[in-house]
Parts: sequence; C-alpha cells; structure tokens
Amino acid sequence: MGEDTLPEAVHALTGCHVHWYGKDKRAGRKMGHINVTANDKAALKAQLLALSELLDETAFPALKPAAEAL
Repeated sequence: MGEDTLPEAVHALTGCHVHWYGKDKRAGRKMGHINVTANDKAALKAQLLALSELLDETAFPALKPAAEAL
C-alpha cells in the first residue's frame, strides 16, 4: 500500500493486520500491507467490504470490486 496512514478503525477490524515497512514516504513507494484472514469465503468478503468502506477508494480502487467478486 502506498499510504502512510490509515483510519484507526482499520486496526479494529477482525482478521485485519497492518504491517508497516518503516520506510520514508516517497511517490510510488509501497509503505506496507494489510493482511486479512477469515474462516470462509463469505466472512472474507464481508471483511474486505468493511475494509473498503474505511479506505480511500482512489488509493485502493481494486479492493471493493475484488471483494464483491468473491
């Protein structure tokens, strides 16, 4: 992910873990990633849709369509 901050609510989502790489922000640089785990496909879809509501769609344009496709 190319963002260096996330809404606090992301950290509270069940099954979501944010990992920051500790790099200085620079255009085009990946700053970290978010792992999402679930017990089944339906739960994963729900978690990803909830996550997509919290994140800026312009920064994460593929998230909601990918979640909806599950």
